[in-house]
Amino acid sequence: MITKMTAKNQVTIPKKLLLRAGLANLKAEERFFDAEIKGVGIFLRPVTLVVEERILPKKMEKFESWASKVGKGDKIFNLAARATKSLKNKAETAIASETSLKKDWLRVEEDEAWRNL
Repeated sequence: MITKMTAKNQVTIPKKLLLRAGLANLKAEERFFDAEIKGVGIFLRPVTLVVEERILPKKMEKFESWASKVGKGDKIFNLAARATKSLKNKAETAIASETSLKKDWLRVEEDEAWRNL
């Protein structure tokens, strides 16, 4: 199949080739390729990019020191399941509160009362 390269070095890969290679319906985050010379051609290999954030060791130590301190009002859980249950309960309460209060929040009078603040 013939294709051309644009002035900006972009090449359109024919859909028939993408279909045969199983690459026709990639999501945006999957549309990255490693390109290398093989013989007299260019070989494209699909790759998955992993975004990795590097944290300096001193900053990590400072964070770990802060995170490991127990403060007033902190809850300590000895099992992840208990911590998860506690968070789910809080989330459910917040959702229920929002549902019951939205009839008050979504009124024209409320918007007018808060407009100048």
